[in-house]
Amino acid sequence: KSPLAPAKVTLPEVKLDIHKVVRKIYGLESSFGKNDGCRSQGQYNGYGFGQNTSTWNCFESFEIVTSKVENWMQDKLDKKYTLAQALCYYNLGRKVDDCEYYENYLSL
Repeated sequence: KSPLAPAKVTLPEVKLDIHKVVRKIYGLESSFGKNDGCRSQGQYNGYGFGQNTSTWNCFESFEIVTSKVENWMQDKLDKKYTLAQALCYYNLGRKVDDCEYYENYLSL
């Protein structure tokens, strides 16, 4: 007799709360707005969204930039990126399976 194959267990798909993910990005990028370089201009970012050595985007309102980051993150997740891949891509600009940014995210 051959042993029975283990029963296949299907775990329910867990829906990520994009708002919570983006809130943690805000914490990682600007200490929840304390280090938002756009505030001195009366504008907002705080997410490091669209900011790098050659570009410095600031937005008219916190809601506008939050919406942009939420849409960006949802797009990556819809494209089947794992949360780790999406966060690493957000921070590094390339798709990798794990990075320090993701580890820091998990510690929040």
